[in-house]
Amino acid sequence: MKKNRLIPAIVWALIPALFIFLTLNRHSRTGILNYHSEIFADKAGYYVYLPATFIYHFNVSSFPDSIADKTGNGFSLDTVNNIIRTKYPYGVALLQTPFFLSAHWLAKPLGFENNGFSLPYNRSVDIAGVFYFLAGLYFLWRFLTKYHSKRLSFFTLFFTITATNLYYYAIDETGMSHIYSFAIFSALLWMFEIFDIKKTVHILNITVLIALLFTVRPINIIFILGLASIKIKYIIEIIQKGFRQIHTTYTILAVIPAILIVAAQFTYWKYISGSLFPNPYPGESFTFAASPQLFKIWFSTNNGLFIYTPAWFLIISGMLVMIFSKNYRGWIYLGFFLFLSYVLSSWWNWWLGCSFGHRGYVEYLTVFVIPAVFLWNKLSGNRLLQFLIITLLVIFSIYNLQLTYVWDGCWYGNTWDFRMLWNKFLSAF
Repeated sequence: MKKNRLIPAIVWALIPALFIFLTLNRHSRTGILNYHSEIFADKAGYYVYLPATFIYHFNVSSFPDSIADKTGNGFSLDTVNNIIRTKYPYGVALLQTPFFLSAHWLAKPLGFENNGFSLPYNRSVDIAGVFYFLAGLYFLWRFLTKYHSKRLSFFTLFFTITATNLYYYAIDETGMSHIYSFAIFSALLWMFEIFDIKKTVHILNITVLIALLFTVRPINIIFILGLASIKIKYIIEIIQKGFRQIHTTYTILAVIPAILIVAAQFTYWKYISGSLFPNPYPGESFTFAASPQLFKIWFSTNNGLFIYTPAWFLIISGMLVMIFSKNYRGWIYLGFFLFLSYVLSSWWNWWLGCSFGHRGYVEYLTVFVIPAVFLWNKLSGNRLLQFLIITLLVIFSIYNLQLTYVWDGCWYGNTWDFRMLWNKFLSAF
């Protein structure tokens, strides 16, 4: 009996150790204060709240000299008005807080400056990224194993990691928002599954997760629309039967933490602009709303979704099989995918800058793996087709991982330079 318990315990200990090793090894060759490091450009913009709060107490003059320039100008220091400006919301920093504080406590004893930007702080971002990556996988595992075998659930998670750019954002770009959003999305998916309106703790969990979702990346609200559409029958049932069972006082108390989390973001916006509802992205907008760049975000060599992550072909196939099987959710998944694609392709920077594949879809793998699982189950009686899918997933995984490890962080070719992309892939061998 003890042996049966020991083996799973060892496995669960080795999994985080493996991914921590992978991310620390990946960044051991990049150094800090450069575009490959964990606190640079966008990542610095998400992160700056932490040193600003815990070390410099929002006093601009206390920051290290030229630190905004050295970290890629993800934030700016307004010395005239004593304001720290970043267009990025604070949710990622909030989730990184325990890891930052650990690094701050260890930095000086380890012989590093405890200035918020030295090596231990960079490595704390890596460990935070792995933690939320694994948290997202855990909640997705809980959801999948409720409906499917553990073997199929493991198979799904394994290829979600190896055959998509989720791996890149969990191991390489640990300071970007996507892996944190992935964790929140997965937790919300699971909480919606077990939600009981009579339990105050469930209301607390749901509202806090939605607040975090907003403060990590406001556009994440799209996920709530998609999840609500998928769970529409369940939500209607709660509305019809459940609200009479709510304990009003406890519910109000449960919602307060979420209100405080969101209020902190509006307070920061008021601090930098004088308005509770500023445009955090001045000069940036949905330029292509009337002419969405759909074909480009799907098939361009500049981060096109299907070009960098061909496993999405199987996801779309799963949606179509659901539709042909008269499963109404197939239409919901497809409609959600098209709506998300429309929003992403309407943005002025439709390729989303330096990325590996189109990063706007990464966190949404939480729900979009479900049509892929449906496809597999639908083919359960056809071993030849199942063998074909496994073969394709192995090929997609090799392609994804090989390209990941030669990727320099940005695409430097033109919009349709397939030769350059192919040569980039071959350089991995």
